[in-house]
Amino acid sequence: MKNPVLSIFLTALGLLFAGQSAMSQTNEYKQGLVADVYVEEAQTGKWSSKSPIGIAIATFIDKKAGEFSLGNIKADNKIAPLIKDHTIGVEWSGFLHVENPGEYVVIARMSKPGGDSFYANSCDFIVKLDNTNFLGFGFKWDRQDYYMNTDDFSKTKLIKANLDAGYHAFSLWHHCGVTSDRWNSWMKNYGAFMLKFQWKGPSDRVPQDIPSSAFVWK
Repeated sequence: MKNPVLSIFLTALGLLFAGQSAMSQTNEYKQGLVADVYVEEAQTGKWSSKSPIGIAIATFIDKKAGEFSLGNIKADNKIAPLIKDHTIGVEWSGFLHVENPGEYVVIARMSKPGGDSFYANSCDFIVKLDNTNFLGFGFKWDRQDYYMNTDDFSKTKLIKANLDAGYHAFSLWHHCGVTSDRWNSWMKNYGAFMLKFQWKGPSDRVPQDIPSSAFVWK
């Protein structure tokens, strides 16, 4: 004959361990993305690269994920001396957390505010989701010595995706080509240019910013 008290105790113990296991899995994700900084010798008049080039010289946790810019490097003052006199690129990696499954419209917008000249002849953002190419976005001017003037600049791209609830492997590579003979000007202004994401989920009426808390690492 089964002991009812023992049975209740074992059931409660099983639920306790199950809850602790689920909590442990949730807590292993932390806000931000792992950012690897790549450098190569300073070069101007060269187009941007769509894949990592150079040497990965430093890594930091970027808690500003959601606003992707080479200027995010400045969050870690130990990296600044390492990138002096180098062309730089950053690869962010981690996970995108989706709470509600369904069809999403993802909106990518790269922009530069007015008042800042930006000495780049080309820039690329390459996004992978679940280890598959998801979005390629960038610009390339018709000559290598072109630069954006002090006007506002923005460019938008939309893509549809069916996303399951959970954590999706996410990576983003960003690199720019530097205008000929404008290295010093480039170093002053590379942080003015950024990429931001919005999405419209299955229950959303209008698009909203993807919160920084949705980008996590473990």
